[in-house]
Amino acid sequence: MERNAVIISMDEFKQKIVDYDINSSITKVSDLDINIYDFYKYEYELMTSFLENPIINKDVQKIHFDYENVGCEEFVTLKNGLPVIKCWAGGDWELPIYFIIYWSGTEFRGYTPENGNTFNPITKTAYGSEDDCDLFYNNRKYNRDFVKQMFPDLKDEIDNLNDNDLKDKVEDLLCELMEEHVDQDPDWDIMEEEIINKIKIV
Repeated sequence: MERNAVIISMDEFKQKIVDYDINSSITKVSDLDINIYDFYKYEYELMTSFLENPIINKDVQKIHFDYENVGCEEFVTLKNGLPVIKCWAGGDWELPIYFIIYWSGTEFRGYTPENGNTFNPITKTAYGSEDDCDLFYNNRKYNRDFVKQMFPDLKDEIDNLNDNDLKDKVEDLLCELMEEHVDQDPDWDIMEEEIINKIKIV
């Protein structure tokens, strides 16, 4: 589904965040002058409030990841002129996922790019949370067919394992998978290209 947004200045964008704070009483600070409002001081409260918004939550969760740790990396203006907050989130056990918050023209929305992000493309989860994927299970046991899809080079070995050994094997494989990608940095330039292609300026 095509997304729409309108071009506003970075100051206007930040003012909308301040207004969002005022209307939602997020930080409960008395002075919300945009010129001295410390976005980074209140980033956890702001980001948590954004992610608790059901529309934004649905927007960003096309890749499954946890909100235990959240952060606002920076305010950036995309190459098409759209101001956004570049954000990240993830549990202690996960590699973080990057996403943006932007103003659509009527409300704040979120977008999680797949290109350039570091995540498991088969389970559509952050690395570390593959077990949260429903496809992994069949009657509370690991789904062998899905495990073989994830690790095609090990099909014969997986077929010969009993359920308990399969469980141990999968846990070992997921740990190895995490270690393989722990030093893989997300590529913002590639993410920005996808965002620009997916969000239409109107």
